[in-house]
Amino acid sequence: MTRKRLGVLALLVSTVVIFALPAFSLGKPLDLSGARDALVQAGQEVKGGLKSTVDKTGKKVAATVEKTKRTVKEKAATAKTRATATDPLHQPPLHGSNPHGQGNVAIVDLSPKNDRPLDADPDGSGSGEDVIVGRPRGEKDGSGRFHGHITIAALFGNELAGVDSVQGQTTHGPLQGLQTGVLDPLCKGTGGPPNGVCLALLKADSTSTANGSTNDFAVARAAVLGLNVNAAEAGGNIGEDAKCQTSAGAARTANVTTSGGVIAGVANSSSKSESCAGSAPKVTNTSEVINLGGTGVGIPAAGCANGTPDTDAGLPGLLPIVCNAEEIAGAAAVREALDVFALQTGTNSLLKETT
Repeated sequence: MTRKRLGVLALLVSTVVIFALPAFSLGKPLDLSGARDALVQAGQEVKGGLKSTVDKTGKKVAATVEKTKRTVKEKAATAKTRATATDPLHQPPLHGSNPHGQGNVAIVDLSPKNDRPLDADPDGSGSGEDVIVGRPRGEKDGSGRFHGHITIAALFGNELAGVDSVQGQTTHGPLQGLQTGVLDPLCKGTGGPPNGVCLALLKADSTSTANGSTNDFAVARAAVLGLNVNAAEAGGNIGEDAKCQTSAGAARTANVTTSGGVIAGVANSSSKSESCAGSAPKVTNTSEVINLGGTGVGIPAAGCANGTPDTDAGLPGLLPIVCNAEEIAGAAAVREALDVFALQTGTNSLLKETT
């Protein structure tokens, strides 16, 4: 390349540099302080975000570990106190050894276990119960905190729908929006109970506080022009104060009432236990299979009419039926309104249906 061509090329390059980098052409240094500050800030944000994420993850892991420890501890304690029923037809089971109140509308159990107590898992997976409908439960767990749960329905160890409340929480069932948005205004607009048109569908309300847990379930409640029709209701509650602890469970399959009294009732039971410092525990159990006009009906046996505990009926061995099955041990109590068994041999049966 000739010296002339080199000169032209140098001129072109210098022109490009001058126009492309005016700061350098004017002798000014490039200011990188803004970029440096941005990088420092970005680094701090990443560090802070990472720390927050790690902290949250750590807390979740710790909570999960603690919950697992409590579950293992509670199940181990239950296993130590678990016995075997020698007469399962007349020894209805508790569920778990924690203080609790529990109700249950209906249970179907293929090849029922004779463990006493049964496992307290709400879905029935630990107890082996195959179909559960309407099981509200309020309990005081191994850590001393109150907890509520309502199993709306469970099938073969899988809960299909349920409601849960921890201490300081209130929760509701899946139709709460319909209830507050449509049904409650309808009731209020027609005058309210007892003469208005009031309806509740698939009610499942669970509230747990530092003093107890209340849990209310119903498939349907209707009040129309003074007539009340309730279907598949249950409650499981526990509460305590400085002196006493009280738990209660109840289940009512179907009832028709007016302000004047009962028109008809089917398979209703309740159990209440009170333990107070310095006194013996008090237990109150009630149940009835069929009630017409306020009077019990002796079906399928005479003792089924008046709540006589452990009344036998049905066909022994083939299809045993027990009305008012009851178990009381100190402050622990169970009452089931109606149990139907199939093919009972010794202490084993093919099926148990509890209403």
